[in-house]
Amino acid sequence: MKLSFSVSDGQVNCEGHGVSLWFLPSGRAKQGLSDVGEDAQAMAKRRGFSGKPKALLTYDRDENEHVVVISVSPRRGMFHCLETARKAVAACRKVDPKWVEMNFPEEGLAPLVDAVTSAWVAAGYEGPKYRAKPKEDKSLTKIHFRVPKSQIDLVQSVSEKARLVSEGTNLVRELTTMAGNDLTSARYVALAQEKAKAAGLASEFYSVDRLKEMKAGAFLAVVQGSGNTGAGILKLSYRPKQPKGKIAFVGKGITFDTGGNNIKTGGYMYGMNADMAGSAVALASILYAAKRDWPFEVDAYLAIAENLLGPDSYRPNDVVTALNQKTIEVVDTDAEGRMVLADTLELASQSKPDLIMDFATLTGACVRALGTRYSGAYTNRRKLISGIMSAGRSSGERVWPFPPDKDYGRCLKSQVADIKQCRPSGGVDHIESSYFLSQFVDRKIPWVHVDLSGEENEGGLAHVGGDVTGFGVRFAVAFCERQFHTPL
Repeated sequence: MKLSFSVSDGQVNCEGHGVSLWFLPSGRAKQGLSDVGEDAQAMAKRRGFSGKPKALLTYDRDENEHVVVISVSPRRGMFHCLETARKAVAACRKVDPKWVEMNFPEEGLAPLVDAVTSAWVAAGYEGPKYRAKPKEDKSLTKIHFRVPKSQIDLVQSVSEKARLVSEGTNLVRELTTMAGNDLTSARYVALAQEKAKAAGLASEFYSVDRLKEMKAGAFLAVVQGSGNTGAGILKLSYRPKQPKGKIAFVGKGITFDTGGNNIKTGGYMYGMNADMAGSAVALASILYAAKRDWPFEVDAYLAIAENLLGPDSYRPNDVVTALNQKTIEVVDTDAEGRMVLADTLELASQSKPDLIMDFATLTGACVRALGTRYSGAYTNRRKLISGIMSAGRSSGERVWPFPPDKDYGRCLKSQVADIKQCRPSGGVDHIESSYFLSQFVDRKIPWVHVDLSGEENEGGLAHVGGDVTGFGVRFAVAFCERQFHTPL
C-alpha cells in the first residue's frame, strides 16, 4: 500500500470513499464528541460508547465518509499510544479508504502523531511474496493530519521521523520472515551490501578466509561444518562530514540454526530462519542513521553465518581461540550466537566507539524470564540501566535490564580454557550469556546488549499487527538519543 502523508489546519479534499479518524482523550471522550458532530453524539448514545481507553466507535456518515472515533490516554505511555493507533488504523483499513483525515486532541499530540504514523506504515507491510499469485494492493491512501496551524511544523517533523523508523521496523520484519533457502548467508550479504550502497554507505566484508588470517576462532568454529555458504562479518559504515562521536551496532545474523551437533528437536528448529533478527536491527538502524544525517560516525557489524550439522561441525569439549586470544571451551553447539558475537564484538571494539549496542535472538531463557512482550538487556555500565528502561518506555519497545554482577560468571570457569561458552544445564542463561559476551568488549567502551525475546509475539505487539514484530529499531534510536542528548 502506498502512503502519502500531508499536514494542514484544514479539511482534506479528496474524491472517493474515505475516513475521518478522531482521537479523543479517554475519560472526556463523550464530551469531545461535540467536535466530531451531532451525528457522532447520537451514534455514541445508540452504541453505548464508553469513552474508556481504546473504546472504539465507527459508523458511516454518508456514502463518502466513514467515521472512526477512538479514546486514548497519552499519559499511559508510548506503548499504549502505539496499541491504540494500531486498533484505530485497523478500523480504518476495514473500509478500504482512498483517503484518511486524522484529528487529534492537544494533549499528547507528538506521541499520537508518532504512533499513528508508525501504525499506518506497519499496517502497509506486505512481507516476502512466495505465493504463486501474490495479492497486489493497488489502492493509494492519502493520510492527512489536521492540526492547529501552530503545530504543522512539529507534526511534519514527528511524522517524517516515525515513517522512517517504522520503515526500518518493516525491513527487520521482512528479512526475518524470508525463507531460509532464500535468505542464505551469501544472499544476505549481497542484499545488505545493495541496500548499503543505495544509502551511500561504505562496506567491508570479512570472509571466512580473511577471518582465518585474523584467527577469529570463535566465529570460525560455528561455520566450519556449514561448507562454503558465504558466511562472514559484514561491516557497514556511515560517515558524516563533522562527526561528534562514534556508535557501533552489532547484530547476530544466523540465517538458519539447526543447533549443530546439539541438534534442535521437535518443533524447536522451526522458525530458525529468523535467528538473524539482531543483524537486521543493526542494518535497519544504520540505514536510518544515514537517512537522518546523524552527526555521529556509525558502523554496523553483521555476523552472518549458518549453524549447520556436518562432518566438520564443532563439538562439545572443543577448545577454540577467539579473536582477542581468549580460549573458549565449547559446551553446547546450539549456543552459536554468543560465539559469532564474541569475535564480532571484539572487532567492533577495535575501532574504539563511544557506544556499542548489540542485538541478538540469543537465549530461550530470556523468553522464559520475560515472555515475548518485552526484550531483555544487559550493560557494562550500571549508570545506563535507567536509560535503558526510559528508552524502552519512550519508544514503546519495552526493555528490561538484568543484573551485571560478576559473580554470575563464576559458573563459566573452565578447567581447560579461559572461559566456558555456557554451563551444560540449568542456570540463568540470559544473564550468563551476557557475562560471556562482556569478556569480548573493551571495558573502556559503554556497551548495551539486547536479547530480542520480543522479536515474535503472537497477535502482534504495540503498533505492529503481525506475529513478527521487527522489535529493536525504535529502541535503538530512542536509546542513542538519550545517551547523546540529541534528537536523532
